[in-house]
Amino acid sequence: MHRVAFIDLKEEDSRLYIFEGGKGSLELKEEQPFLMGETQIPVEAFKDIYLSLPINLLDFRLLELPFDDIEKVRDVLAFEIEGLIIDKEIVADALILKPSDERKENVLAVYVKKP
Repeated sequence: MHRVAFIDLKEEDSRLYIFEGGKGSLELKEEQPFLMGETQIPVEAFKDIYLSLPINLLDFRLLELPFDDIEKVRDVLAFEIEGLIIDKEIVADALILKPSDERKENVLAVYVKKP
């Protein structure tokens, strides 16, 4: 059996959900308010921890890159969006979309300012 935590951050009423289960099945075991900077989560007690952010906190950029390997995309992501953003203290990730032509891939860059 493993445990999974899901943090749903919202402007008001953020929640922490704790699931337990195994073999592809999870059951909600606990739900509680999540207070930023106050709620303690023992990370070692969970197999996975997921974070849901409100879309208004996220910024997006569409890029074209010459490869479709997500690890390579992540390696160059900070460099690629550096000139497109003002705030340099960010956390970013990417999603490869459909190809734009034979030599380039459309990549959706998603980032959020570090607190």
